[in-house]
Amino acid sequence: MLFINYFCIIFLIKYVTGQEEKPLGKSQLISAGQVRNLFEKTVGKIFNKPVPTKVITSMTVLNKTPAKTYTNTKPRKHVTTQRQYTTTRQYVTTRQYTTQTPLNGLVTVATTGDVSVLDTLKDDEQFSTLVIALEKAGITAEELDKISPLTIFAPTNSAFAKVPTATLTALLEDKASLSTVLLRHVVPEAALRIPAGRTDVQTASGDSLSIQRSLDDIYSESIVVNSSQGSAKITKLDITAEDGVIFAIDTVI
Repeated sequence: MLFINYFCIIFLIKYVTGQEEKPLGKSQLISAGQVRNLFEKTVGKIFNKPVPTKVITSMTVLNKTPAKTYTNTKPRKHVTTQRQYTTTRQYVTTRQYTTQTPLNGLVTVATTGDVSVLDTLKDDEQFSTLVIALEKAGITAEELDKISPLTIFAPTNSAFAKVPTATLTALLEDKASLSTVLLRHVVPEAALRIPAGRTDVQTASGDSLSIQRSLDDIYSESIVVNSSQGSAKITKLDITAEDGVIFAIDTVI
């Protein structure tokens, strides 16, 4: 079979070369593809075999480009942001009220002031007669310091003016009696705050005082201090000192 194929090819070559060489016209020229087709048909007729048709697929002709696949294997990081809230609002109370309730039920306040009770009395002209009486009775700053904090219901000069002159003169000459009278106006170991209603206290002389304050007394104009010797009205409240508090009264009790 191989020999016959070669024989046919040689025969065709000789047939072509044996022809007279003449210039071919444009219409007589055939392409290489036509020659190839002619050759394959001729060979097919000779051997009576179908010639397989080759299909050439070009990726360029078909314009098919393999798609590139990218795989990102690096995992994403999840970042969590925490919010923080800071409160900057501050509340400051500038006015402070401090009250204490001892075992005896009295309402007291913390002592304030720059000087002692005795020096406070000396610095206020309306208490000049009381200061003289304290000196004659021998009641000194040292004696008052022993019973501080204290409350003094201090008679003003107008209060002493209500006492008959002869009685006041005799009282100023009697040190023991004068001391008893003056200490009746002193409440030891308590800087009092006078609430509404009735308040009973024990004085440094051993006497009792009853303080009455009306519930509807908005301006503190009707606070009355009662003793076994009389009653007085408070004319000025809460004169503060470093070792106690002073209430001015209009009558010697």
